Amino acid sequence: MSISTLSPSSERSPGGEPELAPLPWPERPAPQARFERRRPVVSAPEPFAPPPFEAAWGDPSEALSRWRTSVTLSEALSEQRPDNMTWQRDVLRARRRIARAQLALGAFDEASATCEQAIERAERAREVDPSHLEVLEEAAALHETLGWAHGAAGRVRQAAAALREALAAWLRRARLLPDPDERPALQGLLVNCRRIARALARLGDAGGAARAWDEALRCAQALAAAADAQHPDRETLADMLAARGDALRRAGRLADALESYREALAVLERAVAAGAEPDALAERRHGVQQRIAAALAESGRPAEAAAQHRAALAVATRQAALAPGALHWQRAVAESHAGLAAALRAVGDREQAEAALRAALLARRSAYRASGSLEDLRALVALQLETGDALWDAGDRPAAEAAYRAARTLCEDERTALVRPWSIVHERLGDLALEDDRLEAAQASYDEAWTSWRLTSGPLRDRDEPALRERRAWLRLRQGRLEEAEREARTARALRERAVGADESEAGERALFLAELLLGEVLEAAGRLPEAHAAYEAATAIAARRCSEGAYRPEARRELSIAAERCGATLEAQGDLAAALAAYERAAVLREAIAEREDAGAQALADRAEIELRVGALLLARGDEAAALARHEQAVSLYERALRTGADGVPWLGASALAAARLARVRERRGEFEAALAANAQALERLEALRAAGRGETRWRAVRRLVLGDRGRLRAVRDGRADSPRRALELRLQRDAPRFELLALLRVLHRLGYDEDSIVYRS
Repeated sequence: MSISTLSPSSERSPGGEPELAPLPWPERPAPQARFERRRPVVSAPEPFAPPPFEAAWGDPSEALSRWRTSVTLSEALSEQRPDNMTWQRDVLRARRRIARAQLALGAFDEASATCEQAIERAERAREVDPSHLEVLEEAAALHETLGWAHGAAGRVRQAAAALREALAAWLRRARLLPDPDERPALQGLLVNCRRIARALARLGDAGGAARAWDEALRCAQALAAAADAQHPDRETLADMLAARGDALRRAGRLADALESYREALAVLERAVAAGAEPDALAERRHGVQQRIAAALAESGRPAEAAAQHRAALAVATRQAALAPGALHWQRAVAESHAGLAAALRAVGDREQAEAALRAALLARRSAYRASGSLEDLRALVALQLETGDALWDAGDRPAAEAAYRAARTLCEDERTALVRPWSIVHERLGDLALEDDRLEAAQASYDEAWTSWRLTSGPLRDRDEPALRERRAWLRLRQGRLEEAEREARTARALRERAVGADESEAGERALFLAELLLGEVLEAAGRLPEAHAAYEAATAIAARRCSEGAYRPEARRELSIAAERCGATLEAQGDLAAALAAYERAAVLREAIAEREDAGAQALADRAEIELRVGALLLARGDEAAALARHEQAVSLYERALRTGADGVPWLGASALAAARLARVRERRGEFEAALAANAQALERLEALRAAGRGETRWRAVRRLVLGDRGRLRAVRDGRADSPRRALELRLQRDAPRFELLALLRVLHRLGYDEDSIVYRS
């Protein structure tokens, strides 16, 4: 209810005192993206295809028929002599070849069944002779073939499990060799480990891939130490170390990844010192330096990342100058400039970041003009979108929209070939319009994105659908079309659950968290609080699981605090204040830990301030005024720190004003009127700064009227104590004071018992 609609006799508190017009809350913290915003413009990944069918085996159909005939005879012989390991090996080998033929013919389920039956036979044979090397070899190869079959059928988790078992089987066999360190044995194990590591990496099993690369590197080091061995191929060793770093980085082990990348770089530098041509290794050096920079950026060390990007840029620039027509070096220059721009933005050097991004765009355009290829055009569109993202993050929304429209123009002539980039461009335009409350423009952009998406095909089509449905749900929520919003949100959540069921990746888990949070907000808006609370609890469970796995990730802990706060809000709305307070306190503990880190920014401080306000309000509702005052003071102090910490303090001005206004009301309730007036003045000062910054939207004008009304009431109370409340009212009538001051003073008259005066002056 607005202060301008209140009369002195309106809505009384349980004690008979008129209630104050409620102040709005600062906006609740939300994840960095409410949905999968800014999806990359990438080509569809290659399907998980099994190794090619060996040419020596002939036609797969003929080979399948031939092997089925031979396996029947082998199985009959092996049943007569189960202790004959040679016959058991022949059966296993024939079964594996049958599975390979079935894979080549696309019969993935049949191949899986063939492998599983053969693996059971191999286990029975191992019970008879646990150390028969040829049976162990076939068992390992069968597990690997089973992994390929599951992977080709899209059963990612089962594929990764089978390949992990294959790695373990190859290692068991190697340990049973008479001399496991002899050169042929090490070379064979190295080949197997590298093949499995690559397959696990393609499946997204970062942990399994890292272990396989560890074993491959152990073999390479053993080969290097062998007395009769030549020096190992340094390029191959560097490639393996870089691939191991990629796996560790995807697994969240950033320190270990950096160590592996730096070791790869050291190998290349030793190769140059030993006489290798530097230009011949330049491409590998550039790739490793880019990886180091990316890992440093993900570790929250943007200044060091910028230094590495500059080193990579120096390599790429030199090679581009030496070979002007080499397009891959022009692309490398663009990649290094783009990475440098992102690192410079993270350290707050916007001017240099924009210069680097312009240079990246120039290099990308040059590569596209020279090649005319769709891939170069796709990369140029992606970089144009990245430019828009950077401008949006910097607060320049008109320039961001212009960059997105430039990306749209690039796509127009190749719309049929670039259907997915066209869809993503319109998503960005819709996101920007939605954030600016231009709902009709957002609807038009999202409709175009949806229409384009329906023309796509391949694995990315299924991956894109939930993100599009989440956007439609948010738009329907903002439009007040709650039934449609709920339908889209539930469909998106079901798609996310199905994706996580097939591939339990970090990105999939986070996407499911966002989907649960979105559904909760839709249900909360519809007033279905128990259902909203259940969705928020599901989001809390996902966030808690993400926090318990891998390295410390502040963003995961922040999202856990967001889910806990949402749970508290639904509990508070249902009247369970004790449970709500407990949920808020859990969120407060998490946010305090994040805000106290050395690398904490203004957002972390503002997040903590917001939850302190909510805890303070609940404490006040329960009558603990001293504790409530302390939490409100803490919130005001944190917002002030956020204003000083952030490069741009404007986003926190409104929240800081609301916190100060709430503090003023707490002090007023305690009878501390001078201190309340000081806090009120601070709130007005922040609102004036917000208006001067061009952010005086309708919402903040309404807040300013409320705060001015509080000031009039507080002054009236102070004047009433010094003289007569009736005299204070008369003075305000004489100078034609604003209506909100008169209404505020009428409240004071009522509060102090001047009921007759309140009635007389009410008109």
